[in-house]
Amino acid sequence: MRGSAGLLAAILGIASVASDLHAQERWTVAGRVVDAASGVALPNARVTLESVGSVLAGDGGIFQFDAVPAGAYRLRAETFGYREAVTEVSVDGDVIVVLALDIVPIEIDSIDVTLRTIDVDGEVYDPRTGASVSGAEVATDQGHRETSRLTGRFDLDDVFDGPPIRVLIRAFGFLPLDTTFVPHDDDRHRFAMAPDPVATRMIDAYVAALDERAGDNMYEYQPALNREELAEFSPNTSLRRVMEASFPRSFLDRIQCFFLDEVEYAWYGSYHGRMSFLEGTVAGELERVELLEFPGEDRLLMARIYTRRFFQRQVGSPDELVAPSVIVTWGGTFCR
Repeated sequence: MRGSAGLLAAILGIASVASDLHAQERWTVAGRVVDAASGVALPNARVTLESVGSVLAGDGGIFQFDAVPAGAYRLRAETFGYREAVTEVSVDGDVIVVLALDIVPIEIDSIDVTLRTIDVDGEVYDPRTGASVSGAEVATDQGHRETSRLTGRFDLDDVFDGPPIRVLIRAFGFLPLDTTFVPHDDDRHRFAMAPDPVATRMIDAYVAALDERAGDNMYEYQPALNREELAEFSPNTSLRRVMEASFPRSFLDRIQCFFLDEVEYAWYGSYHGRMSFLEGTVAGELERVELLEFPGEDRLLMARIYTRRFFQRQVGSPDELVAPSVIVTWGGTFCR
């Protein structure tokens, strides 16, 4: 395990501790959440350091708590389909922990194999806004594993007709839903998801950080569009239509920089090329749309778009946000 811990420390980029460890008063608790059988990382697992707080594990199952006072703590990790893992950690220096979770098998009740099967339509939605919830993981006690589409809908094929079926649904920003229903061939079964207060606070904190970073550059005509505003659009509404409905149509010609999930998109080229990109990105995939305006003769605009998948990876991450800027030179326009 010593070699594994050394490799993990390299991945996390944790600096070696200075010689006088006890001069520090606060420390870092970091690590990974993995599948116990395969060692595969489990991103988006909720990790709680009691008396400190909770974070969602990022890519690679990595999590980190900073500025933790010395002392004894209980560290807990949980995620959909796995048995919770709990361990005790003693913090008197930087700590690295691997939390291995065991799969919880879904119990299947005995069923008369002579029963006929039907195909069931399902839909996952947010009752606060009525908006569809896409990307939700759906599992049943009859062996189904599905993901909801942009419209929040999913299909369960060959469900036994008659006996109740247990369904477990997990989606970013919502509490897991574990319920039982009697399937019907002609009905669409709708499942309302309750917001996860921990994830909601983490999302709100990240949105506040983005707002603070934008500062006075936020386009005054319309504040940023976040989940609540985007939920007013049909999930298949193109990004172009979202932006044209929210900003003056002329803004497209003034955009000099376009960032998708913090990566600059090659915005130069034909107008039709830009339109093709804007039509290919839809509201159901989005978490935030912001338009920034920079002073100068041309009042250049920067569009920064964030998908739900990016928020899912980034919320709770210690990565710092870089202040956006536009620099115009004889050689062209440079953005970050």
